[in-house]
Amino acid sequence: MEAFDTAVIGAGMIGSASARHLTRSTDGPNVLIGPSEIQADQSGVFGAWFDEGRITRVFDFSDTWRKLAIASIERYRDIEKDSGISFYHEVGYLTVVRSDYENMEKFHETAELVRQAGFACEHLEKEGLREKFPYLQFPPDAQAYHQPDSSGYINPRELVRAEQELARKAGFSILEDVVEEVLKEEGEYLLLLRSGKLVRCRRMIIANGAYLNISNLLQNLEPCPRFDVSLTGQTVAYIRVSEPDANRLEKMPTLITRYRTGELDGSYILPPIKYPDGNHYIKLGHNDAFERTLLSSSDVEDWYRSGEGDPQAVVELAQLVQQLLPDVGQLSVTGGCCVTAKTPGKLGPILTKVCDSVVVAAGGNGYAAKSCDEIGRIAATLF
Repeated sequence: MEAFDTAVIGAGMIGSASARHLTRSTDGPNVLIGPSEIQADQSGVFGAWFDEGRITRVFDFSDTWRKLAIASIERYRDIEKDSGISFYHEVGYLTVVRSDYENMEKFHETAELVRQAGFACEHLEKEGLREKFPYLQFPPDAQAYHQPDSSGYINPRELVRAEQELARKAGFSILEDVVEEVLKEEGEYLLLLRSGKLVRCRRMIIANGAYLNISNLLQNLEPCPRFDVSLTGQTVAYIRVSEPDANRLEKMPTLITRYRTGELDGSYILPPIKYPDGNHYIKLGHNDAFERTLLSSSDVEDWYRSGEGDPQAVVELAQLVQQLLPDVGQLSVTGGCCVTAKTPGKLGPILTKVCDSVVVAAGGNGYAAKSCDEIGRIAATLF
């Protein structure tokens, strides 16, 4: 049986960041435990980081998420340099509303807060949008804020790899396995792994994402904590485009629209990204419309294994791209699935010390990818 000082359970974005930051505050030995992406089909444990693109931005209505993002984004280049792994694409960010947007005052207030924090944030209306982004077609009453730097998108697969590489270099052990159960024994924790291995540790950071309440990791802790987290299934659309179109739109900013289009109540859109199959895809998803409520681990596994999401959502998303980018040919349209773990009001993640030896870091709300390094840093300091 291997023994460690601290075990980080969950090897996704938050868990991997927690492991990297723990190397600065403890001599260990420490271990990061979580299945790899290649093990997902067999393990039935899926990660929101199994993708090539996630939006990163400072512009956020929530003070909490904005501050978490700023701290994380400021470290991206250092993580890339120290690990030798690139993951950050600084193409900028554009958030777009129409004249009837109900939170217009908050929209303008947030832009001012972004500027006060030292970031460029330009207000654009019809003519400005057309001049700066002639390839994008917005409604005539659209207005937007453009954040040209310290924003764009990250590759979550490569970010996880970079965080883990730095943790490994600093002495962290990494086990590609699933923790099935946690037992308290003589003041320490005994972790039962799916492979049959046993791991003993003195402290734990639990960062297992959507599986926080639906796994068996909390049931033997006294008192058994329960967290107010709801799970929703999200549909993603992948629009395959030609290489010439991808090259032409290489510097297109990431987008969030905050207005209705068909059955959509808003969307997020990334520029064409080259995926492992060698093709370029525009990835986009919806806001609250088309969400699916998920209640159990089998619900989550079934949603991921379905692989295609809500067919009507995919149709609506493809139509949105056709409206926004009318000169871009859609070679194919496919759907995908993701799961979001939401805290009340989506105001912030769960970052809490359950007891002297257990920290929980979860509840990404669909915002944690860009902010995971700071979430992980805070988790590592809570002991």
